[in-house]
Amino acid sequence: MLVTSAPVPGRGSGAVRCPDDGGSLTADLSRFERGREFHWRDAKPRDKRAVCQVIGAHEVSHVIVAAAPLVDGVREERARQRALASLLVILEQSYSVNTLILERRERSQDEKDEAQWATLTRSGAIRSLRLSHVHGGDEPRLWVPDQVLGAYGDALSGDVRAWEHVAHRVRVEHVGLL
Repeated sequence: MLVTSAPVPGRGSGAVRCPDDGGSLTADLSRFERGREFHWRDAKPRDKRAVCQVIGAHEVSHVIVAAAPLVDGVREERARQRALASLLVILEQSYSVNTLILERRERSQDEKDEAQWATLTRSGAIRSLRLSHVHGGDEPRLWVPDQVLGAYGDALSGDVRAWEHVAHRVRVEHVGLL
């Protein structure tokens, strides 16, 4: 089983559990790209709803670990690392996930992810889950949790029109930042 993740500062970390043949969901979503990458923040509300209708129609589980809202004195990267730590434990212990793929960011940021994973591995909190980073364009499944997190963020802001199509497939966990 492959899991892709999209940590978003201020919103949380999102993951989608994709079976090894998980190409049907990404194939169904490819019609929204229109020759360019679909960015949630730039999308029209009707496109957001349509994307979430497609995602919600697939029997795929999603997990969001929300480290939000940010509080005074807590930087976005610290919140992201707290969410990632919780996500790693949840994915291994609750879903028996063996691989987590994160989108590559700056090398120093990727190293923080790897250090978080190493700490959890040494402590025994996770045992067999592996972590890797890839460029977003090299792994189309990274796009899915971006959309689910986008819908979640919109719902937190009061616009539930897209979220209502995926909410039934999403487990949301909250972590404290203090």
